[in-house]
Order: sequence, then C-alpha cells, then structure tokens
Amino acid sequence: MNDDSYARMIAPLRGVFGEPASGKVRDTFRNPLSLTERFIISSNRVGTHNVAHLTEFPQKGEILNALPIFWAQKVFGEDVPTHLIAWGKRIYDHLPKVTVNIYHPRLHYFGVIARQQNVTPTEFILRRRKAGSLDRACRDGWKEFGGVDPYGYGNAHSNLPLMHRFDEPLFTPTRKSKDDEPRDHSAVRQESPFETDLLAKVFAYGEKYLAERGITLVDAKGEASGAMLVDEWLTGDCCRMAWTKDVREGQEPPWLDKEVVRQEAMRMWGTGPKIPLRFSDDTVKNAMTRYHEAFEAITGMPLSSFQREYMD
Repeated sequence: MNDDSYARMIAPLRGVFGEPASGKVRDTFRNPLSLTERFIISSNRVGTHNVAHLTEFPQKGEILNALPIFWAQKVFGEDVPTHLIAWGKRIYDHLPKVTVNIYHPRLHYFGVIARQQNVTPTEFILRRRKAGSLDRACRDGWKEFGGVDPYGYGNAHSNLPLMHRFDEPLFTPTRKSKDDEPRDHSAVRQESPFETDLLAKVFAYGEKYLAERGITLVDAKGEASGAMLVDEWLTGDCCRMAWTKDVREGQEPPWLDKEVVRQEAMRMWGTGPKIPLRFSDDTVKNAMTRYHEAFEAITGMPLSSFQREYMD
C-alpha cells in the first residue's frame, strides 16, 4: 500500500468519524458510538527527531499495528494492562454500520480500537546500553544542556563507550513535547510511580523474550496512563534492537529498527535545518528489511501469516 492508497483508505472515514488527530505516524479518530473508545490507525509514515517525513514505508503501518497485539496477547497476558479493546476484524463490531461500505478490505490490518485515556505527558525511556541520543549527548559534553546531565545522574556515564552495558536499565525520561526535553529521573519516579514501574516491567518482559530469540533490546520508549500501557510498545519505532551476536562495546551494530532511518536523516540534514525528507528507495528497502526481519524473529512467522492467524 503506497502513499496514495493509504490516503484513499482513510479518506472515506472522515464522513463518519470527522477529522482525525494526526501524529507523525498514527491517525486517531473519535468513535461516534462510544466516548470511551478511539479508532487508531497506524500509517506507513515515518518520523525521526520529531519530524514527520515525506516518504512512506510500505507495510510499516501493518507491522506497527500487529506487534503490540502480539506482545499484549502472547507475552504480557493479564500482567500488563493495555489500552487495546479490539483488533483484526473484531474492530468492525465497534464501528458504525454504514449503508455504503467505507471500510477498506485491509483496514483491520492497520487499525485497532483502544480505550480513551489521559496519557501522562512523559515518555518513559529505559536503556540497557549506551546508544543513540544518549551517546551523542555524552560525546558532545552535554553542551545543549549547559554541560550537565539533565537526567540527574551527575555525568556518571559521560565517559563510557558506545554500547556500554548498564548493570540496571538506565531511566532517561523526557517530556512529551515537540522538543522531548530531558527530565530528572528522580522527579519523574516521584510524580509517576505507577507509570515508571509499569514501563520497567514492560522492558523486563521485552528484554527476556527477545534475548531468548537472539536479540538484544538496547533501549525502549513507552507511554502510560496510570498503570495502563498506551500508544505503542516494543516495536521498531520505539526501540533499538540488534542481533545479540552483533553487539559489541565500542561498535555500532546493524540495527533491526528505525535507527537506520534516523541515521540517514542526520546524514541528509548535516548542519542544516531539520526539514521533512524524501528518502531513497534503497533506504526504504533497507529499513523495511530490518522491520520484517525483527517481526519474524519476534512472532515466529511472517507478517502475512500473523495477519491470517490473528487478524482475519
């Protein structure tokens, strides 16, 4: 499904649901049948560094929609409450019945019915290894933050090498905003104890499960409403993952997630402004190869088989 066909898929929904709230990746519609439900559709868009880019990545939305369902149903069970209400073809039981069919035949591969929640305005990030923005900030001497670690660890990690393994996952929360400002980890623990504990539990589940499949969970970001998990979890958009055999301190591994797109975006921007980008076909193919590789390793089956078994 390309840019145009995704647009055609959701265009008819506006007549019944109204305009969606559109983020970098997801389109969220109010459900006219229930004030407590939202219809969330994962698009093929990609965002990095809080910029929504112009190129779409085929099947990315389907993978982002399917993975949280797998984690919730096959790994978490009842131990981790999530906002999910219905997925697959069961979403149509929650949506308005219409005389003219406005629902694309593949819509249920992209959308879920979720509980309406007041989301805590914090992104809860846990890091098993030093990578990504943390590593770059340390190498830069925290210049953007006046030379001081804004997470409240007193620069204890500044001289550690890339991909250093922390004995305990390092908690580096940020404010949920257009700039993702770092927050002091102790303050967030005090303000949001339920959410902090929940995301630590999710990280532990993900790390253990992935390790059994030969994958290292390098870091993970999540959101919560009280003790309920919301948005997305343990996908290639909100985590860094790599094959364990490729993980070595001091070296960048081949990634199984969006990091390949982040790094290409930084290369294309250079020192210029962070504007929306169009990526090459090679970048799209490379990224989606990683997403599918990770999906099959996590679920034990290709995307099409998962959809037939769990969503049709």
